[in-house]
Amino acid sequence: MIRLFAALLLLMPLAAHADSRNIMLTDFSSIRVDGPFRVTVATGLSQGAEVSGDQRAIDRVDVRVQGTTLIISASPNAWGGWPGKQHTPATIAVKARSIREAAVRGGGVLTIDSTDAQHVNLTVTGSGSMTVGAVHADNLAVTLVGSGSVRLAGEALQARFANSGTGRIDADGLDVHDLKVVSEGPGESRFHADRSADVTALGLGNITVSGGAACTVRGPGPVQCDHTQP
Repeated sequence: MIRLFAALLLLMPLAAHADSRNIMLTDFSSIRVDGPFRVTVATGLSQGAEVSGDQRAIDRVDVRVQGTTLIISASPNAWGGWPGKQHTPATIAVKARSIREAAVRGGGVLTIDSTDAQHVNLTVTGSGSMTVGAVHADNLAVTLVGSGSVRLAGEALQARFANSGTGRIDADGLDVHDLKVVSEGPGESRFHADRSADVTALGLGNITVSGGAACTVRGPGPVQCDHTQP
């Protein structure tokens, strides 16, 4: 029985071992994700990053600070692997003092716990996604181009949103005083404003504004607002 049990252990596949690489970083306040990476950002901490995954995936990631921007992209020196072989992209856990600007280009997934600045700028281009758990800003600007998604919660005195693709904006959990929206595609958008909302709907995407703001609506697109101005 003991020999049989030992033989079975030898036949069992070994558990996959995840490697990691710690990176020291200089000060930054912006982040840009170029490529299909999963990135999380925890703010209020000293700067640093940890890249996790199998060693080949880790070697394919380049993490660097350029000016005040942290850039996460594919390493130009990494071997691409055997043709046809699939590799799971690495995950990157970032620590930052604060973030005031963030961008995703391509199919990346970026999750930020909070942003706290007078001016905050967020951009998604392509099929990627961005989530911010708690926005705190006087002025917020959000741009979505392509089939990606943006999901936000928190508060902003003034917020401007531009959606020019099939992507989705979910900002119903973001409390805004004065809201401005320009939508030019079929992507759906949800917002929350309590004082004013200026909505230009040029595409086919449904736009919903809750919160009781006085809404001014332009364009032929479908808009649902609590209080639409005549």
